[in-house]
Amino acid sequence: MDGLSDSSALRTRARELPDHCPFPLLEDYANKFVATWETPADVLLDEIFRTLRAQMEKIISQHFPSNTYPVLSGKVR
Repeated sequence: MDGLSDSSALRTRARELPDHCPFPLLEDYANKFVATWETPADVLLDEIFRTLRAQMEKIISQHFPSNTYPVLSGKVR
């Protein structure tokens, strides 16, 4: 793994076979990487939700005009 700056990671790697990183070290790097996904994933899902909701509102308004079917339009929404 290139760019290992943590001294414990370097020491751990030094005790291993050449070109082999121990599983706990790989697991730690993977967990740190995955931890950075939460905010971008939330932003993406919020945008998808807003887009889908706008499209559904458009379809509902076209198929169930509120002036013709007020109760049904309200139930569908």
